[in-house]
Amino acid sequence: MKTLLSTGAAKANDLYTVTTTSISEGELVSRVAAAVLDALQEEDYNLNAPCILCGCGNNGADGMALAVLLKEKGLDVQVVYTGKLYEPAPEPKKRKKNQPAPEPMDPEKIGTPELEAMSEQCRERYAQLLTAKIPVLTELPDTVTVYIDAMFGISFHGALNAKIAAMFKKINTSDIPVVSIDIPSGVCADTGAVAAGAVCADLTVTVQALKTGLILYPGAQHAGKITVADVGIEQSPENTEKISYVLEDEDASLLSPERPARSCKATFGRVLVIAGAPGMAGAAYLAATAAYRAGAGLVEILTHSNNRTILQQLIPEAIVTTYFGKKRLSKTVKNAVARADAIVIGCGMGQGVISKRVLKTALCKATVPCVVDADALRLIAAKPGMLKGVNKKQKPQVLITPHVGEAAGLLGKKVSTDTVLADVYTASATLVEKYQVNVLLKDTCSVINCIDGDVYVNTAGSTALATAGSGDVLAGLIGGLAAAKTHKNSIGTTAALAAYMHGKAGEAAEQSVGAQAAMARDILDGLTK
Repeated sequence: MKTLLSTGAAKANDLYTVTTTSISEGELVSRVAAAVLDALQEEDYNLNAPCILCGCGNNGADGMALAVLLKEKGLDVQVVYTGKLYEPAPEPKKRKKNQPAPEPMDPEKIGTPELEAMSEQCRERYAQLLTAKIPVLTELPDTVTVYIDAMFGISFHGALNAKIAAMFKKINTSDIPVVSIDIPSGVCADTGAVAAGAVCADLTVTVQALKTGLILYPGAQHAGKITVADVGIEQSPENTEKISYVLEDEDASLLSPERPARSCKATFGRVLVIAGAPGMAGAAYLAATAAYRAGAGLVEILTHSNNRTILQQLIPEAIVTTYFGKKRLSKTVKNAVARADAIVIGCGMGQGVISKRVLKTALCKATVPCVVDADALRLIAAKPGMLKGVNKKQKPQVLITPHVGEAAGLLGKKVSTDTVLADVYTASATLVEKYQVNVLLKDTCSVINCIDGDVYVNTAGSTALATAGSGDVLAGLIGGLAAAKTHKNSIGTTAALAAYMHGKAGEAAEQSVGAQAAMARDILDGLTK
């Protein structure tokens, strides 16, 4: 399982390393610079005229240390400093009687980097630049073979000022390659949110471990190729800062429910799939089949009576229970819920009065893991109070699985899909806080944000998953895994495993029929490979 460090976690590890090992802060800066130089040479960048953009913090210090290394190799390196510059002291608008005039600033200082605004390491490395006679500019030079971005690093939040944005625009629209140290400037390391005009790197050399913002979109679009530089930073054993996790192949096998030789269908649980308005039997079929593919022992489909015949033909392995109108509706739903070891609700179920009653009854009566998807999410967005009827002890077992459009609806009328797309990490965390349930927010890299504090990012998948019914397959997968009685995974961890399996099935579908031709049934087939 790979870790994705937050800003706080990365800084805590840095502090732990310099205070408990023999590695000093200055040594870390030197190691980062050497690692970036190795990456530049390994990727065969033209280093005849490198230009390093340096800020006033330790990311800038990394860049300055790199400049010295390049100078030692006889290369024509230049540094563009973007931090605060010395300015003449402003004349007070009204000076008190007998108040002395401000001391005039040394004219030679004006327009040069303000040392007091730099970090300690940055000041030291700046002094080395001067000793090495490396040009320090405040504007981009005319001749550059590669730009190296060492401006903000992982500390960036907010917006870029006009001068920096204009500089980045010139860099981004040129044909000159860009290499970023740790993370492209303008990208939030914690969330992947991007400031307007952020650097678009061809290569990012990130320090010690991947950062969440390098993996999540839109930050991932700015990172280019990513290489991780191991510079000897130690993991702090007392680090309480949030870390996200990415599942890998070995995790999938470890987290999957065991299948003991002496077992029966009850061992692997009964999944109730509440899905399928008239004409939407396909959603019920896909979710139910995925639940079986996940290993469920038995699947019951609760659906509109119009779907009975077609579902019995499509998936004879499933029990099909139906309702028609309001007569005995509540009793039918309660009985089905009482039989289940896990529930999947919402796939193609519609948003009418009957569907609303089915959803409300199921949520109030459920005492097992419950996956809430599709139309059920739209009903909740229209009436958020629906989740208030869920018992507090049950909420940790509830998982909502919105795509970005559904997430926007759940967050409120003033939230747009574009707002969610700009920061899926924060959107998922806000949904957890608002509804007090677990959240799987579906995107190119989905975020699973759990009530217990765990966060997973799914990086498996392909554009083959961007097809109708793909979400139904995912919901069924989660339900099928959650129903098994041979594991103790939380619904959040189960959702992360299902998202990984779903992604891998999408990759298999792409290999089999091509991403453009893939349909949801191909994703189901991919689960068998």
